[in-house]
Amino acid sequence: MNEALEAGKRAGVDVEALYKKYTGTGQSKLAEARIDRQNDRKDRPPPLKEFCRRCSGMGLIKEHYNHQVKDVNCTGCDGEGFK
Repeated sequence: MNEALEAGKRAGVDVEALYKKYTGTGQSKLAEARIDRQNDRKDRPPPLKEFCRRCSGMGLIKEHYNHQVKDVNCTGCDGEGFK
């Protein structure tokens, strides 16, 4: 530790302060970060709706009837484009 203190002084770094800052706080800092992330999730608005994969959000799909191609409402999202 003495070598680190001397090297820190030569480099202009306060090694003692860094040692105090990072000693024994690893697990407690991780636990605090997890709690903070959980609290942040509670404050966020609900996620946005996803686009329908069947119609790509258009609300219409192409349907072949005899020799015609018709646009009909998507059965996956009922023509809304979102699920």
